Amino acid sequence: MPIEHLDDHEMLKEKSEFMKGKRNFMVFESSLDPSTGTFWCPDCTVFDKMLATHIDKLPEDVFLYRFNVGNRKSWKDPGNPIRHGVFLNLKVTSVPSLVDIDKMELFGDVDKMDSEALAKLILSECSFT
Repeated sequence: MPIEHLDDHEMLKEKSEFMKGKRNFMVFESSLDPSTGTFWCPDCTVFDKMLATHIDKLPEDVFLYRFNVGNRKSWKDPGNPIRHGVFLNLKVTSVPSLVDIDKMELFGDVDKMDSEALAKLILSECSFT
């Protein structure tokens, strides 16, 4: 399964048109804290570990895009474009968040899912033949 990292709002807008109608997922996550090398958002760390256990199970024709929402200050800014629907008109208000692009569904608080629920969500409707 190909993974692409995005950290620019313009690139995100361009990719959003390409993504429609395909079996793709977008994860919105915090940036890494330069002093620790880990996500500044502890929930993103939890979700990242859980997601890593399932990525290899996805077929090659499913894409996972990871969007870095920036540092804590830029994410908390009420004017942040992600909060106002720059991505497919979905207003992302928490990180980590997962978007099933094909179904146009936004799942916030995904860090509170258990691993089995996450697997069911991202592996459903994927063909392994």
